[in-house]
Amino acid sequence: MTGAASAWKSQQLIPFLEDSQISDAQVPSATDWTEIRKKALKEFNLTGARSLALPVTYDAQGQNARWERLDHDVIKELVKAIHDNGLGSPYFKKLLKATFNIYDLAPFDLRSIAPMILTDSQVLIWEAKWRRALEELRRRYQGGPNAGITVAQMAGDPPNDDPGHQARDLPQEMLTDIKEAARKAIVQIRPAGIPESICTEIKQSSSESFSPFIDRLTQAIDRQVNDEGAKPHLLRSLAFANANADCKRNISAMP
Repeated sequence: MTGAASAWKSQQLIPFLEDSQISDAQVPSATDWTEIRKKALKEFNLTGARSLALPVTYDAQGQNARWERLDHDVIKELVKAIHDNGLGSPYFKKLLKATFNIYDLAPFDLRSIAPMILTDSQVLIWEAKWRRALEELRRRYQGGPNAGITVAQMAGDPPNDDPGHQARDLPQEMLTDIKEAARKAIVQIRPAGIPESICTEIKQSSSESFSPFIDRLTQAIDRQVNDEGAKPHLLRSLAFANANADCKRNISAMP
């Protein structure tokens, strides 16, 4: 307990926190993904899943978008992380962030991935949260070069649901914003069957070690607080204020 509290105090962070045109010839045919999708459905029993995502890649100048296969093993690892560790686990969140950092994904891709890693009810929650975030992006874009882009375009609603057109019509920086909004919406979903207290009410019990307490607190803050800049300060404040007496004494005694 003392060692964990000491590491947190000295570092002031938690170990598991960090933080063109497309030609038809460039787009793989749907049959390229038939066997991959079948394999994924068989391995994970994802009965409601749609086609796997086809991530966008760019050249060194950020132009000439092209499509590449997203191997089904990528989805397999995400599903396995949820199954083994839980949707709210630090491991899944890190893996999801790493995956989204590696691939440039269009709205079509995001809407294809979500049903493969989330339950039906979680997909509904995810899409609602995602659309609210897209509305915030739309307001943020007002007065700039992307002011004319609608939420429907950013979400890939029909008739804007063609992934090739999405990659061509939406600027790369906007695709990054849309993707990040989708990722944040996923990590804000409360795991099924797990009640959650308001983050300010999460307290360390007298017999609980420091790390699990911080884990619970971090997960709640991630799901309940949208302001990324406020999260570290809130975590540090609540970690001390809501720690048990022993940990609070140990933290206070440190330089």
